[in-house]
Amino acid sequence: EPLFFTWLLLHLLAVRQYLTEGGKSWLLVAGLCLGLSVLTRYAGVAFVGGTGLFLLLRGGLAPRARLEAVARFAMAAALLPLGWMLLVATTSDNAAPRQLEVHLADSAHVIALIDVFLQWFQASAIGIFAGAALLCVALACAVFAALRDADVQRMLLSRLLLGNALVYIAFILVSISLFDYHTPIDNRILSPVYVCLLATLAMCG
Repeated sequence: EPLFFTWLLLHLLAVRQYLTEGGKSWLLVAGLCLGLSVLTRYAGVAFVGGTGLFLLLRGGLAPRARLEAVARFAMAAALLPLGWMLLVATTSDNAAPRQLEVHLADSAHVIALIDVFLQWFQASAIGIFAGAALLCVALACAVFAALRDADVQRMLLSRLLLGNALVYIAFILVSISLFDYHTPIDNRILSPVYVCLLATLAMCG
């Protein structure tokens, strides 16, 4: 876990430098760092999608420039994981085979997700339904702040962090629905979301 978060945070810092300086080499650094995080925990793939989506939808650049940024980042992020997969495929059997099997995430997973969020904010006593309503309001406020912040750099970083958090949650639910129904929704699984939210609050505070 510490190694996973080290590479994850270095990737976020590299993207921040790219947004600040505009140097394309920072996208390569961000991609390589994220590729290393994927080697430590496969769920890092969600951040490849989240950051790639952020780069694709980011305003202020021509569509071609955005596509080039996504391609540069994605190729760097895929380099090490694909190399590792090739090595494993040619030297041994798959250590963790995953078979596609549809078993959709249900209300129990959603309740567990909400419960973890309430634990983070010391609000478990208010109940699931009130907690869900509170989370919706908090999310709406966070999205509004990310869209309307007067500080452009802080606004972009807020979008990056919140976008990655949402993509990660979606990734976990899809993984549960298609591969491993028994994946627990707990503090460890959702810890990347906690880091993104904590970083957003620290930046805005």
